Amino acid sequence: REFYLHILNSLSPGDVIKEYVGAINFEKFMPAEFEKFYPEERVRRKISIKTIATRSGESEKWAQSSQKYLRELKLVNNSESFSSNMQIYKNGVGLISYKDYFMGVIVESKDISNMLKSAFELMWGATA
Repeated sequence: REFYLHILNSLSPGDVIKEYVGAINFEKFMPAEFEKFYPEERVRRKISIKTIATRSGESEKWAQSSQKYLRELKLVNNSESFSSNMQIYKNGVGLISYKDYFMGVIVESKDISNMLKSAFELMWGATA
């Protein structure tokens, strides 16, 4: 919870998070109320998100609610490469591993953030 709230607290209305996420069974790792709270809080703060996610039942549900949650979504089939979450934002990058030790790391670096934003946009443009 603190991981995601730190990112939201670092942003302003109109900012965009760029995210890679493996759409795994979040209910195993996060309380159901937070899974609902986070996107609603992000919308309340007027922060949108561009997500590249693995194709799954969960990500298909996200696709149905994208407009409501200020989310642009592209789905990919390579689930092996996406087993964690990376959120790239204004001056930082948040990385969270769901499987290995359930840990999160935040790197506050404008240079690293800018480099990863560029890589994200290349992949975004190459994804159908």
